Amino acid sequence: MSTTSLPLRILCFGDSWTAGNAYGLKLAVGKQDVSVSHKEYSGTTAKFFATQPATLISAVEESQATHVLLSLGGNDFKNVYLERRQFVDPSIVLRDVEKSLRTILDALYTAHPTIHVIVYGYDFPGSLPPMFSQFGLSVSVVNMGALALGQSYLDLARHYT
Repeated sequence: MSTTSLPLRILCFGDSWTAGNAYGLKLAVGKQDVSVSHKEYSGTTAKFFATQPATLISAVEESQATHVLLSLGGNDFKNVYLERRQFVDPSIVLRDVEKSLRTILDALYTAHPTIHVIVYGYDFPGSLPPMFSQFGLSVSVVNMGALALGQSYLDLARHYT
């Protein structure tokens, strides 16, 4: 008896990092039996999608995705700095981002219990967008926030696996 596996269908979903990562993923998979689609919402936050989790669920259904590559959380951090115009302890923002991601993922797994989700983080290896400099933030400080967000992603992975 032969078993035929379903083709891998990846939906890249989230903020502006999504488009670039979808493009890179399409190049990486080449002509393999993998489809890559994307829904990019530049500037959006995890907080926004926590209030509208059906957006991701609909995108999964529309694309018939077997996997989701999810990019959310970076704009939540950025927006806090823009609104407060001062340094904010990343753990304060992190609590809100993690709560939002749990809301999004709970809704997604309720609707699609077998979906595979990869949540990925952010890294600023070289220069920072000018807005960070005006608050006296260096690459290493911003990456500390990105690292904290990455740790939160690992905690979420443990929860959902």
